[in-house]
Amino acid sequence: MKPTVLLFLLLLSVLQSRGQQFSFAEPKMGAIFNITIDGSDSLMARQAAYKAFARIDEINLALSDYSEQSETWQLNATSPANWVEVSEDLGKVLKMSQAMSEQTFGAFDPTIGALVQLWRRAKRKNELPGQQQIAEALAVNGFDAIVFDTSRLPFKIKYVKKGMKLDFGGIGKGYAVDEALKVLKGEGFARSFVSTGSSIAAADAPANKATWEFLLEDKNSSGPGINELIKCSNCFIASSGDIYQYLEFGGRKYSHIIDPETGEALTNGAFVIVAAPSGAQADAYATAFCVMEMEEIRRFLERNSEVSAMVWKKDGDVVEELIFGQSFVN
Repeated sequence: MKPTVLLFLLLLSVLQSRGQQFSFAEPKMGAIFNITIDGSDSLMARQAAYKAFARIDEINLALSDYSEQSETWQLNATSPANWVEVSEDLGKVLKMSQAMSEQTFGAFDPTIGALVQLWRRAKRKNELPGQQQIAEALAVNGFDAIVFDTSRLPFKIKYVKKGMKLDFGGIGKGYAVDEALKVLKGEGFARSFVSTGSSIAAADAPANKATWEFLLEDKNSSGPGINELIKCSNCFIASSGDIYQYLEFGGRKYSHIIDPETGEALTNGAFVIVAAPSGAQADAYATAFCVMEMEEIRRFLERNSEVSAMVWKKDGDVVEELIFGQSFVN
């Protein structure tokens, strides 16, 4: 996945426990993946971290729409009209995505790849896409444009509409931190922490500590001004918004996040932080909440008590705020 600027900055040198902590960082999926392991053996920790990084590379090879070697890029390029076998990662993420798309009434939708590419070109050219272009891209998105069978291995999919493209930018990093954390646990490191800055997965707390502790800071002057100490363990947190990634045209900011219903880039100045049962869910819901109206988000959170959120949006010069669910900011 292409390099992106993180929406908020984490002080990734988590507050030290009395035990030993080993930190590792590598650029992956357009972000810097940071791994912190609380343990006693530096060599074993390093080996575990590199296995986790290798797992992230596998996921990127399945989900990226930038690399010509990736499975998703090749599917987007060929628009298969017949059944084709896909990897377990792609099949699993598609299945999860469909469920979360239904839960959010289409606000999260990885089938909008044609729209995403249209707005990327607009950003490069510094011009807005035409309404006819948007209408054509809208016509090929939606889960009715793709059929997939994940009931057995190997997974199979086919595209119903020519020109349909997938984009996993709203869930890929969340899924990656989930899988990286599974690797670390499988290597015997239950006290581990994985972060991309915008997606976080924390396992058991460090030795002699009740939780993992890290600072969450919004460094942009136009953002909501967050400067909070996060304390959590066995938690998954993600953020989304347009604080850094946007097209500015005619004095107006157009977000990199697209409304799947209208095909338009968001202009609501959204900034969202979500805690959920998994990194993939937190990532997808954070994207969806940027699109959804505040009352829709509130109703969603009332129905899903395992999800918490902090949401800021602009209505003219007025900033709307919604904080709902169990607090993950202390």
